[in-house]
Amino acid sequence: MLVLVVLLLFYRCFFLVVVFSLLYSLKNKRSLFYTNFCFLSFFFFLSAGTLVDHGVFCAIHMNECLSKKRTKQAHAPNIWLMIQRFNQLNLWSVTNIVVNALVEDRIHVYEWTIEFIVALVDLNNYHAALAVFSGLTCSTMSRLKLTVAGVSSKHKEWLEELGVLFNLDGKNKNMRKRMKQLNSTTTCIPHIGIFLSDLTMLDEMDSITKSNGHINFRKCRRISGIIEKLLMYQDSSYALHRIDSLYTHMKLLGGTLKRTESFALSKKWEPNK
Repeated sequence: MLVLVVLLLFYRCFFLVVVFSLLYSLKNKRSLFYTNFCFLSFFFFLSAGTLVDHGVFCAIHMNECLSKKRTKQAHAPNIWLMIQRFNQLNLWSVTNIVVNALVEDRIHVYEWTIEFIVALVDLNNYHAALAVFSGLTCSTMSRLKLTVAGVSSKHKEWLEELGVLFNLDGKNKNMRKRMKQLNSTTTCIPHIGIFLSDLTMLDEMDSITKSNGHINFRKCRRISGIIEKLLMYQDSSYALHRIDSLYTHMKLLGGTLKRTESFALSKKWEPNK
């Protein structure tokens, strides 16, 4: 009975949000896409996306890390899925902004996206955070001068701080430092590129066997240490409630535009002068 009451209250609130957003869009002549996008619960999008990312990350098996073809679907299917997820989120973040014809809508969704990245970092979902952040710094976004100019100073400051965190110089030094500060029980989704770059570096170093035929235990220990870190992050879970419909939406991210399509829309809304 209590569950039924909770569900009825949820759907009533959801209905009121949709009705209010429709009236708001008509009154302010904003696109309905933008209004619904911003009025749907921020936390629901965040939770659903993070649960999807965590599921993909936890499916990675340590044997996939040992293969030198670890970025290939046939040899490491779950690592490959993690890479595809990164690219998918990158395109999704760009699509959400460029589909809006009105510059005011693009500005608000741009700011929403920055807040979304900050929240992902707070959840220690660095893989998704970097993917979405990379979307905001791509060539399609950088040419939207009117949109970027309209972003509030507070959001620009947050974006600069994120830029420091995700600075790729020095082998992701700042992101590694932040992750190192987490204790072993804190749930975290690291950027898979950190592990892949470390393993690739070891691949290019000494062979697993020395010239005299002996096993290179130093290299084995380093590989083992990298894999142990990955397994440690897989050993905890998020205390987030899963809503199947939103989970499916954040998993599929339907309607995401290709990079060329997003770029074409950006030129349509803000043509070169």
